[in-house]
Amino acid sequence: MINDDQLKAEGTDMKARVTAAGYLGFTAPDLDAWRRYASEVLGAQISPSSTDEMLRVRIDDRDWRFSVHPGQGGLSYMGWEVPNAAVLDAVADNLAALGFEAKEDPDLAKTREVQGLLLTEDPVGNQVEIFYGAFMPGSRFVSPLGVDFVTTAELAGDMGFGHFDILISDRYEEMVHFYIDGLGCRVSDTMSGPDGEDGGVFLHVNQRHHSLGILKAPGIETQMGHFMVEVADLDTVGQGYDRSVDHGAKTVLTIGKHTNDHMVSFYMESPSGFAVEYGTGGRLITSDEWLVSHYHEDSYWGHRTPGKQQVFA
Repeated sequence: MINDDQLKAEGTDMKARVTAAGYLGFTAPDLDAWRRYASEVLGAQISPSSTDEMLRVRIDDRDWRFSVHPGQGGLSYMGWEVPNAAVLDAVADNLAALGFEAKEDPDLAKTREVQGLLLTEDPVGNQVEIFYGAFMPGSRFVSPLGVDFVTTAELAGDMGFGHFDILISDRYEEMVHFYIDGLGCRVSDTMSGPDGEDGGVFLHVNQRHHSLGILKAPGIETQMGHFMVEVADLDTVGQGYDRSVDHGAKTVLTIGKHTNDHMVSFYMESPSGFAVEYGTGGRLITSDEWLVSHYHEDSYWGHRTPGKQQVFA
């Protein structure tokens, strides 16, 4: 269970908090399939820094937000951003005080095209990278399909690439401790599982409703369930859905509206096997007096599994 201090999310020094989910790295058995999917379905741009063994995907003026490497399919690493070197040092000190080892890695920082980087692991073994100083290339982002991705807010600045979730079968309390007390994430809300028990927590680090979900999934191996990219309007979501169907991407969940972040979205299978949520209208947290809520349902409507009939008692 999440304790009262974690719900208040006041235990971590403001100077020792991550401020955005900056990037994700994952694997896929077919990089060319991801190249087509990224450009022809998502409307993303392929970064010029891509190589034969690494596909980098742009959705804004950063050189990349997603990096795809050869493999079976699954999360390889996550990048959490901080504003500068001083905050990076503060996060390192905070993690050390809590018993988590985090070391600077200049070589990896060069590979990721950032100025500074800490390398650590969360309690279930995910590679966690904390960084500052992301490379901004000389060319602006241009979507091949005219898609406008939402990675900033007018008053909030950068909000990261979107959000993602981690499905775990054990060590839930340790994971919550790491991300709230270690990285400084704050609780947005919690949700019941299918059995009515505590099913997970959603965490924010900026005005985006959540950047990370930690969800209980008994009996499965730890994995990323999905990541989300937000687009500017509903028409773009609808057009994205049409493209996904035409492309042959499996629809995981139909278009619907979530209860907690109010995102209108659909979920489709990526070439890595996990889902990508494509949505719009995400809720923003604009006050430090945010009230944490608990939800029993994840959607107001929609988000149905295709071919699965709704059963009413």
